[in-house]
Amino acid sequence: MIQLKNVTKEYGEKTVLDNINLQIYDGEKIVIIGENGQGKSTLLDVILKKQKVDKGEVIADGIFGFLQQNAKVDVENLLEMLKNKDFSGEFYYNLKLLNFEQDFSLTNERVAKLSCGEQTKIVLAQILAQNPSILILDEPTNHLDINGKNQVIKILQNFYGTLIVVSHDVDFINQIAYKLLELKNGKIFEYYGNYNDYISQKENEKLRIEREYEKHTQQIADIKKQIDNYKNAFAKSEAKKHRGSSKTCNGTTQDERAASLSRFVASKISKLKQQLEKDVQRPEKEHKIKYKLEKDEVKTKFLFIAENLSKKFNNQIIFEDANFVIKSGDKIGIVGNNGAGKTTLLNILLGKTDFDGKLFVA
Repeated sequence: MIQLKNVTKEYGEKTVLDNINLQIYDGEKIVIIGENGQGKSTLLDVILKKQKVDKGEVIADGIFGFLQQNAKVDVENLLEMLKNKDFSGEFYYNLKLLNFEQDFSLTNERVAKLSCGEQTKIVLAQILAQNPSILILDEPTNHLDINGKNQVIKILQNFYGTLIVVSHDVDFINQIAYKLLELKNGKIFEYYGNYNDYISQKENEKLRIEREYEKHTQQIADIKKQIDNYKNAFAKSEAKKHRGSSKTCNGTTQDERAASLSRFVASKISKLKQQLEKDVQRPEKEHKIKYKLEKDEVKTKFLFIAENLSKKFNNQIIFEDANFVIKSGDKIGIVGNNGAGKTTLLNILLGKTDFDGKLFVA
């Protein structure tokens, strides 16, 4: 079990975690969500005890495996670990599960040329080979290709330990999460189920808050109206008294009537104060972004024309004899497995990488 007891973490004047209490039970599969800057990575560091808290206590025991964002392979460390036969077998088995099928030499030069997705697969295979009881992943699908992502989902679905993931990938969350933790303004809010369940619960929560706030606002308006009515009645009573009329229609004196009205108004003012002091949550305003896109005049029909375009790294062929045309206004997606050369192709189009063949750029 992982426990956070009254945990507070501050950065200068900003409180990232504000008196957090949290229990994560063995075997739970949890996804942490929230807007950028809300403290998701900080929460992971606190659980991993990589950062000290300013207040409170963190209890977390077990064998941790941690995949950080944009993970890079530590070649020397991995080579040392591969000397262990059991680890080596698990590592290469996991690498195959993750659809990493390239032959590569484990050197700093070769690893540096691998894509971000390929390095993520190697680091994740390394972590899994250590048989962690608590697996913590920070945006694991950021650089993975579709096949790699699907394999990670299968691995995590069959993982018997505790799983804690930070992710913005809705499809990924829907397939692995049993519970979501939303970090917002230093607080943690728990939602059971996957992302679709979370959205449904948030919508119900939003409607409840709106109804309660509307009811609270109406109660205040009603009390203010009653106060105004009785103030008017009090003013009329005072006017009659000054005109010399000492009796009201029901036989009471004007002074008695004024005193009664005064007590009533005081009672209503007291109730109004009680209503105003209630901590009723105000519905959040939706932030609307307005923007205008201005279209430049198209001056050319063709942007790129490639003829027999090829690229190699040492003796490895990334792609060869590629022929394609990209026209003005085209909307193109480049797909392929990690290491297939997607980023390399973009760099060629941007003029950042040399190549063989012909490329005409408008």
